[in-house]
Amino acid sequence: MGLVKRQIFSLFTVLLLVGLWSWNTFPGRFWGPFLTALSLLLFLGGLFLHRGELRDPLKRRALLFSGNLLLEVGLLLGILVAVNLLALRFQRRVDFTEGKVYSLAPQTVQILKSLKEPISVYAFFSEALIGNGEETLRLYSHFGKRKFTYTLVDPNRNPGLARRFNVTADGTVVILYRERQEKLMALSEEELTNGIIKLTRERSQTLCFLKGHGEGELEEREREGLSTLKGTLEKMGYNLRTLSLAEEGGIPEECTLLVVAGPKKGLFPAEASLIGGYLRDGKSALFLLDPGGDSLIPEMLKPYGVSVDNDVIVDLVSRTLSGDPLMPIVEEYQYHEITKNFKLPALFPLARSVSAVTPLPSNVTVVELAKTSKNAWGETDLAREGASGRIAYTEGRDRVGPLSLAVAVESVLPGTQRTGRTVVVGDSDFAKNGYIGASGNENLLLNIIAFLSQEENLISLTPRAARTSSVTLTRGQGNFVFFLGVVLIPLVLFLVGMGVWLRRRRL
Repeated sequence: MGLVKRQIFSLFTVLLLVGLWSWNTFPGRFWGPFLTALSLLLFLGGLFLHRGELRDPLKRRALLFSGNLLLEVGLLLGILVAVNLLALRFQRRVDFTEGKVYSLAPQTVQILKSLKEPISVYAFFSEALIGNGEETLRLYSHFGKRKFTYTLVDPNRNPGLARRFNVTADGTVVILYRERQEKLMALSEEELTNGIIKLTRERSQTLCFLKGHGEGELEEREREGLSTLKGTLEKMGYNLRTLSLAEEGGIPEECTLLVVAGPKKGLFPAEASLIGGYLRDGKSALFLLDPGGDSLIPEMLKPYGVSVDNDVIVDLVSRTLSGDPLMPIVEEYQYHEITKNFKLPALFPLARSVSAVTPLPSNVTVVELAKTSKNAWGETDLAREGASGRIAYTEGRDRVGPLSLAVAVESVLPGTQRTGRTVVVGDSDFAKNGYIGASGNENLLLNIIAFLSQEENLISLTPRAARTSSVTLTRGQGNFVFFLGVVLIPLVLFLVGMGVWLRRRRL
């Protein structure tokens, strides 16, 4: 009985610690409340067993000192529990990695927060393959709140569920939304977000690429082709098709966006008339117009406040960065849905200037999206000056920079509330295989397409890759680090400890 009496407060402290830990670690289980209640009963029992000591002043002082110590421990534990509960309630994550590999892109977060109905994800991963996949899914679940749920399934232990979703390969991810599903063969932010986009898109988006005038081709894999852009857009759930106005005699209703990507030959007047009618109906269009080229399209765009200039941009700053003064590098963007929070430089090989006319038509808004440096100019006689080997600015004939390379147009249809959207860029090469992977080209182009499709939140997601930071040591440096960490520091601690022990023995 004496042992129980002496150790009852220590047992109370241990049970209280375990009870609070269980309550925090296993919410909803009975262990936490049970052990906490039992510790309180032990505390009351300890007071009862020590009731005689409370009458003795000396023993009461010692007991009160022990009680104060226990009270301080209890308060500290209470503070720790409160901090943990607040952290669970108001979670904040800080990613200190260089490449932000443990964070989601702002666009992904916006998509997750805008989910209207629940999405379920089944990740079929064996234990050997899951890696960082669970952390990615946990991030999606955190930002998706209750609208995004996931289940990790080992296909070797649960073959029935794998057969139900027709999963045959380890590492497959199945996304369920309403009555639809999307199957991914890899788990990454880019793949997962694009899968969610495809399932949650309210309406089908069909992009029609004009052909028959030397435009870039979707299937072409060489530098002048658009196959890289095609693959990216298909991953995002866009439907792509080519359109020959001469063969079809019109623009089909299914075309939600018309893309004219660098025509080298002029359009027939009838074709230009069809495109003009398409724009007047408030439909969306993207024009990528190289220097020279068709003359009917610039005339068609003037009523919408767009001036497509007959020049070639020369940028001396770009020459120091890219080695080519005819490849302007744009780092300055005007605020717009397309360019907000966009800070990547974009390259425009052999481009012309595209600007807003003054004054603008009353029903039109034009924003000049991207501009060159002030050291650029619009060269109007490149053929002659290029042949002489000296390209220089000619005052009174060439336009001085900064020059606009792209404009975004929104036009209100007379008598209606409908708004048509058009983007004109003075270059098509930046969208082709040879340059689309350069810096921010692809992201800028996908932002433009998302704006024209009226899906501003569905933009390009740049995959994050972990960067390995390593330190290379010489043999001597390695030996020093080993001696310091393994020999010297432990030896100093040992000697200090021995000194303290010997000193206490003499007291």
